[in-house]
Amino acid sequence: MPTGVSRSLALELSIRLQGAVPGVGSYSPTPLGNQPPIADPLASLTMPDYSALVVKTYSCTNGPGIYVSLKACTGGMLPGLYVLTGSTGGNIGIVAHWVRLI
Repeated sequence: MPTGVSRSLALELSIRLQGAVPGVGSYSPTPLGNQPPIADPLASLTMPDYSALVVKTYSCTNGPGIYVSLKACTGGMLPGLYVLTGSTGGNIGIVAHWVRLI
């Protein structure tokens, strides 16, 4: 950007729910309930072919594959495609370069 030129960007953020707004918790901004559904922004993308992948258990060293859960890896995950069929079971840190998670 040239010297002396500035820009500002104002974003309008909102929380929109298809159902009722929950009666617990605090949210900012205030959620809007009973909103119409939105179109899936990823609907035009095709899923990668993972038919050649096998089920594995330790994502830190076993490399690309199908996993029920992922582990926090200090050295990072090996490059490739990882299919996650379960959950990570909490808040973990994942280090990954050239990794695709689905």
